[in-house]
Amino acid sequence: MDGSTAARQQDYISDRHQDELTALANAASRLRMQPVQIGGRKVWVKQFGVERLHPGRFLHWLASPFIYPRFLKSSALRGGRGMLKREKRKISLFERAGFKVPAILAEGDRVLILADLGESAKARLGRLVVEGDLERHQAVLESLSAALGRIHAAGLCHGRPLARDAILSGGDVVFVDFEEEPEAVMPLADAQARDLWVQMLEISALARGQDTMARCFDAYRREAPEAVLKALRRYLRFFRPLRPLLRGLCWISAKLTRGYAPRDLIRLEGCFAFLERELEQT
Repeated sequence: MDGSTAARQQDYISDRHQDELTALANAASRLRMQPVQIGGRKVWVKQFGVERLHPGRFLHWLASPFIYPRFLKSSALRGGRGMLKREKRKISLFERAGFKVPAILAEGDRVLILADLGESAKARLGRLVVEGDLERHQAVLESLSAALGRIHAAGLCHGRPLARDAILSGGDVVFVDFEEEPEAVMPLADAQARDLWVQMLEISALARGQDTMARCFDAYRREAPEAVLKALRRYLRFFRPLRPLLRGLCWISAKLTRGYAPRDLIRLEGCFAFLERELEQT
């Protein structure tokens, strides 16, 4: 533990509660993530290796050594201890690059106790929709894209930059939950392009304005390295021959269900079309 991490840890929870934190870190639990109050402060208990592995994800990992292009590969699967080490390593990388990260307050065999940093972007976005504040809703989405661009410009990759994995803390966007590591199995630019694709696909689902995706993409592009956009172009070119099949699946589904086509397929096609248009202009 370096000096800055230790200082942030002490600032958040006083020394007299350290025994409680240690006991909490060593307590067995089947919950992956749960909030707990210690010394009047909220902390998050993150347990690694307790979730059942989805068969599809296991098959993806199993086939990954034979998959090309590389951006389709799976991140390496780890056990509980390996996942904990990955989380700590990426938190440290982000902190050394100058990004705000959650303080690690205590550690168990397969458990990290993390300081609470505030409301998740996903929760904030949902609340703003309920309140009807679509201007601030769009501003949050743009801030997520700009933050991802800054991370990529610093030579980092998140792996799964969804709104649920971002915290809005004092005007900063703080990405958390570093459970994917695509940069370990493919070139960094490809891993970052996959980051961007994952984020834009989610934004296409969350957007409430017609120009939201364009504004978010512009916010990302102002910050990000050109190598990521080149990698994304390769990504889109690879999938272009498969898009007629995608449209065909939507058409067949709509016929069979009297007008309904799976939203995910429609969103996927829309995201492909949007990114192709945007990248043609650069």
